Amino acid sequence: MKLSCSNCNSEINSEDINIQTDLAKCATCGSILKASELLPSLVQVSAQPPVGSSINIERGFNRDITFSIPKKGFQLILIPQLIFSIIWLGFISFWTYFALKGSIFFALFSIPFWLVGITMIVGIFNQIYERQTLRLDKKKISFSKIRPIRSKHFETSLVNVQAVKLVPIKINSFNVGNNFSQLSRVRGGITSLLAPAIITSKKTQHFFESLNEAEQDWVVQTINKEIRKNG
Repeated sequence: MKLSCSNCNSEINSEDINIQTDLAKCATCGSILKASELLPSLVQVSAQPPVGSSINIERGFNRDITFSIPKKGFQLILIPQLIFSIIWLGFISFWTYFALKGSIFFALFSIPFWLVGITMIVGIFNQIYERQTLRLDKKKISFSKIRPIRSKHFETSLVNVQAVKLVPIKINSFNVGNNFSQLSRVRGGITSLLAPAIITSKKTQHFFESLNEAEQDWVVQTINKEIRKNG
């Protein structure tokens, strides 16, 4: 069985693989990797997303492939965030009102708390209307996160891609509400929020944070499979 380094794609020599410790060393770039995490790239990947998935997939004539996630609309999981945001802003409004009676300068101390409350509301609004699209062709991979506020776009040549895999993502009000169940995923004994990421030498771009574990694993395996085809 052959394993390839997830950082430089070089083949790892069998003598550099220790099954007992589940570690593998790449002689080319010197990376120390978990051998078990290299195995999924060798597993047959289904051509279609997991049953019940929200992922839409389109294949073009030139071996290009597009993954897209439609907007989810308002979900029950957002209710606790919405309630907390309303209570937060209500308390800040109450505090600011009475602070203004004493001094405008004193009331200015509420500005950071107003920004936090507004950020939470914006995060909820974006989660309701956000759409994500990832396109892969023979030369490049591009990702777009389309939402009412702070849309994002990322594009890079396949030559620059070092790896596409699940990596920890910073937890904040913008992503916890997308999929709270992801917090239970464990990698290396550390519980964290994980998401697929396109890794280059200059940037780590997360994408499809709202998908569940099975969907994220399928997307990562499918993208890596298509990249190897194009390579």
